[in-house]
Amino acid sequence: MRMKHLLLASALSSLFIAGCQPSADTSKTETKEAPKAAAVATDIVSTTPIVQPGAPGQAARTLSAQEAVKIADNSYSPDDVSFMQDMIPHHAQAVEMAALVSERTNNQSLVDVAGRIDRSQADEIKFMEDWLRARGEDVPSPKNNYGSSHAGHHQMAGMATPKQMEQLANAEGAAFDKLFLT
Repeated sequence: MRMKHLLLASALSSLFIAGCQPSADTSKTETKEAPKAAAVATDIVSTTPIVQPGAPGQAARTLSAQEAVKIADNSYSPDDVSFMQDMIPHHAQAVEMAALVSERTNNQSLVDVAGRIDRSQADEIKFMEDWLRARGEDVPSPKNNYGSSHAGHHQMAGMATPKQMEQLANAEGAAFDKLFLT
């Protein structure tokens, strides 16, 4: 409600200020002032550096206008595709881990977390699959990329190995809780 009042007050004050200005023949003023304003704007744009931040630990660099346009025209890169393809099995593993919770612990906090993981990761997987499909890229099956093949192909940080997943699936109670949280 406060935001509506602020917007209304801003609009009314703009109208009030505009109404208090002396009337003038704007065609003469605009004709004389417009080229000056355009020249100043062009000068500012042509002298303003375009800075691309560096990766962590690396320096920023100044780009030419052509380099900036090339970057802006690139809607996604092969690295973006690889990232999305690798993240699908990564998120699928989180769903698989969450599915183990209900049968292996009575810790309500873990049950709640597992429910949130299950819902959010399923949405994330769908988003990534849709993103890849929209760009005509290969969409990996989460199920086909997990297990023994995932260790060689999808090596995302934080993913459990097949051996760790087996240990988790075989654990119960406090031992399961510790492995799940680890």
